[in-house]
Amino acid sequence: ITHLDTLPLGDGLPPTDWELEALDGRPLSVQTTAVRVDTASGPAILTLIFDVSQRKAAEASVRRSEALLSHLFATNPDCMTLTERATGRYALVNEGFLRATGHAREQVIGRTSIELGIWDDPADRRRLIDALQRDGQVSDMPFNFRRRDGSRIAMLVSGACFDFEGRDFIVINARDVS
Repeated sequence: ITHLDTLPLGDGLPPTDWELEALDGRPLSVQTTAVRVDTASGPAILTLIFDVSQRKAAEASVRRSEALLSHLFATNPDCMTLTERATGRYALVNEGFLRATGHAREQVIGRTSIELGIWDDPADRRRLIDALQRDGQVSDMPFNFRRRDGSRIAMLVSGACFDFEGRDFIVINARDVS
């Protein structure tokens, strides 16, 4: 704070977060800043303190949700994929998908299922996309996929379309029923 006395008028300290305890004992998150100002009686320090407890709690809740979803996606034994709706390019695939198809993640991300030969009958992908466009989601549609080695896998496919940060995606969950 003594540093503020040497700052030019109008300059201040960057915002700083503090964890405090309120008088009633509950935790309180605050953000503070201070600026040197000119008043009728001379220079002064204006300190601003904002209660950011609710924002911090909301951010922590989002982080917990993201961690939970990430864990569920990664550890699901079924095939899970996230593709760009417009291009069909894989944005994310889980270990279940890699195990079932025999592909490596580096071979998959940024490529399409058609490029990789995932569909036993490429027209089935069009059937899935048509159903998703018509209904917004599908459940347990039977399809055959192909592994990297060419062998067939009977799958029940569920999926849905969604928008994330202005981009359209399709999330797919496929269960090996062979």
